Amino acid sequence: MSFVTGITINCNKERCNGGGIFRPVQVDAQHPIHQHGVVAPVSKLVDLPLLVYRHPSKEVADMSLGNEIAETLMVDKDGKAANDFTSQPGSVTIVRKDGKPLTRPAIEAIWMFNDYFLEQLEEDKRVAEQLLNRNDFDHFCEDYKEDRLLQGHIAFARLELPL
Repeated sequence: MSFVTGITINCNKERCNGGGIFRPVQVDAQHPIHQHGVVAPVSKLVDLPLLVYRHPSKEVADMSLGNEIAETLMVDKDGKAANDFTSQPGSVTIVRKDGKPLTRPAIEAIWMFNDYFLEQLEEDKRVAEQLLNRNDFDHFCEDYKEDRLLQGHIAFARLELPL
């Protein structure tokens, strides 16, 4: 059975219980992400489609299921996330649709690109929309990696670009 490396982004509740923010996971061919995962809209626009799977939860309307990172990753070109990601989305697992490994530094760079896109969207929609291409995404990731390395985050030394 083959596996692909993905990332689980824990909701606030899991983080408070010692789960940390990002957790590498091995996803097999039977994982529900392949049937029930949805493609993150911006990731598709920058030609690096990510499948996102919300973990089922028995809890309803629990603020501890908040996950701002997942919400940021699920925004579309208008800056809006799908309804099921705007209110207590819970923990999510993410894999690259192309089956290549997804690392913690890579998901952080992708998240920060989406965050940067949202900041630009607040200032000028035309400028923000022009960012949604592979070339600008790759340049952002290069700059982000360099900045993180300068800040002493050595894990980014292993981040292979382009993603």
